[in-house]
Amino acid sequence: MLHAWDSAQMRLVAGVGIYARADGSLVEVTCVSETPEHGLMWDDVVYLGEVESFVSASPQHQLELNTFYPDVPIDWDDEEEQSS
Repeated sequence: MLHAWDSAQMRLVAGVGIYARADGSLVEVTCVSETPEHGLMWDDVVYLGEVESFVSASPQHQLELNTFYPDVPIDWDDEEEQSS
């Protein structure tokens, strides 16, 4: 089980990930940790509770990655192709 955190300040720098809770609902987070201590420097960090698994990066974060690294193509299906 992982502990999920959110910070509006961190969203501007790192974007968000989407994680699944035990009940199947999805939540946008900026950080997960294995313990209840997050160790983040942001002063607006909010605890979101426990999550079980990573689902994806948000579409906005995917766009931000492409903005910061425009010459690097982002192929999200690449891992699946390499494992076959």
